[in-house]
This record gives sequence, C-alpha cells and structure tokens, in this order.
Amino acid sequence: MFNSLPFIAVGAVIAWRVSAPAWLAFFASMATHCLTDLPVHREDAHGHFLPLTSWRFVSPVSHWDPQHYGLIMTVAEVLLVVLGSAVLMRYYQPRAWSVIGGILLAIYLIPLAVGVTYLILG
Repeated sequence: MFNSLPFIAVGAVIAWRVSAPAWLAFFASMATHCLTDLPVHREDAHGHFLPLTSWRFVSPVSHWDPQHYGLIMTVAEVLLVVLGSAVLMRYYQPRAWSVIGGILLAIYLIPLAVGVTYLILG
C-alpha cells in the first residue's frame, strides 16, 4: 500500500487542498521513490497501482540480485547517496542539513569500506 501511486496521489491532492506543504513534499518524495523503484524490482515487484489493479511490473533489472545487474545498481545507488550527501554537507543551511548529510555519508561509506577491505584481504 505504501508504494501505491493512486493512494499517494490522493494524499498529495488532500495535502495541496488543505495547504499542508510539508505533507505535500512527503507525498512528492513517496511518488519519486515509487517511480525510481518501479524499474528495479524482479521477484519482489511492488503493486504500484493498487487498488486499481494488482498488476506488478517484473523488471529485467534487480536492485540487489547480481544475476540481474544488482551490482551495477548497488554501485549507482551508493554513488547517488554519496553525491547527495556531499551536496547537503556543502551547500545547505542551516547546519543541521550538513550534519544529516554527514550521517548519511557515514552510513553508506563505513559498510562500503568494510566490504572493499574484505574483498581485498579476503
């Protein structure tokens, strides 16, 4: 249900009508997630059009399965998060956004460093 574009659209329209910009931003972020999520799920495809239909798009690409480009998708996701975190840290005020960017960067880079070290020292 949380990946349902019709439900998200209803929530966004309600937020817009009652002039709730924070909620409108929330629903916009949910819709953006769904639209970027749609093309990268195979066996775990979501019902993005519930309750209108139970159809699920089964993509040839998986965001996690190495047999279906999962490694490429993982690298792309990490690079996007690192880039976005760096932008938050560098350009956004108040300072809290820089702290959030730094935390996101650490969350992604620490496990990445551990994984690369494991692969190298194996």
